[in-house]
Amino acid sequence: MGPAAVVPLLIASTVISTAGVIMQGAAQAAEARENKRQAKKQGLREFAEGTQLAAIEKAKGEEFLSNARAQMAGSGGVTDDPGAIRMQGEIASVTDENFMQRIFEGQTGLNERKRQAAASGRRARNLNTATALSAAGTATSGAAKVAGA
Repeated sequence: MGPAAVVPLLIASTVISTAGVIMQGAAQAAEARENKRQAKKQGLREFAEGTQLAAIEKAKGEEFLSNARAQMAGSGGVTDDPGAIRMQGEIASVTDENFMQRIFEGQTGLNERKRQAAASGRRARNLNTATALSAAGTATSGAAKVAGA
């Protein structure tokens, strides 16, 4: 096979190799973008779950405090003496602490997923750049082989 017959094969090989590099890079970048989308979605779910659980904790605490007051009053006691006020304050404090803990957990989950999403976004951009450079290298190498044929 003479040099003239090799040139079309070198061109075809270069085009196929370059297309393969581009397709592989595009698939990896698309996967990274999907990971970014999923991380954002998961973060919003975690935040919503945290705020929902916080509201439930708050309602439970308020119900517990209400029941405690009703029991105090129902048993002939008072709800405004120092001991009763201290106990009610402790119940309110625990309720607020549980509420804030759930909010914190939801926000922490959201922040972690935002970090993951940002990392996936950077990976997608880096893959796009790497793919373009790799494809350019493959095309240039093929062109050099054709020129040398």
